[in-house]
Amino acid sequence: MKLRKFKFWGDQKVSEVVSPAAAQSDTMNNVVQLPVSNALDKPMGLDGSELVLPQAKNPIGPMSAEEIKVFFGIDYKAQGRHAGAIYKTNEALEHGKLVLIAHFQNAVSQVIDQKQAKVDGLKSMEIQTSGVSEVVTSQLRLACTRLERDVDALVAQRELATEGKGWILSALNEYRIGFGRGMRAAIDAELLGL
Repeated sequence: MKLRKFKFWGDQKVSEVVSPAAAQSDTMNNVVQLPVSNALDKPMGLDGSELVLPQAKNPIGPMSAEEIKVFFGIDYKAQGRHAGAIYKTNEALEHGKLVLIAHFQNAVSQVIDQKQAKVDGLKSMEIQTSGVSEVVTSQLRLACTRLERDVDALVAQRELATEGKGWILSALNEYRIGFGRGMRAAIDAELLGL
């Protein structure tokens, strides 16, 4: 039986035929140790390890505004659970959802105002540079267009929030789920003594 050495990247040796006796006497420097098992031997989830999902990147555009991040950083499930345990009525649930919608609309309105102020500033600069540099003027127009697109998206989300749709839907669902759990826990505690 004859063994071959193969050329790898960066290795200047050309493949050559080696006898079995010479292969055994070859130094261990050329031997590459491979792991006994690999990822295919133990599929994820069956080997006892947790499945690690890729993390979402930081939001860009209108969702990256600090006011929006703060709004979505609140634990609405916990707020709903607290309100459900205390009030236990459908009117309280609806009132809590309306409060959430109002907070969201206020946060979105603040972001809209900030972006509109930037648009106004960029348009002012565009007027000042209109005869000086066409490149700068074009860049300012592009920045204005991007900000105006963000403002349009935010206005649409503010209007959709009134109907309980759009970005706010996840927060409303979390609040509703928490409210139901809090209400059930409070009723169980009162009726069953749990």
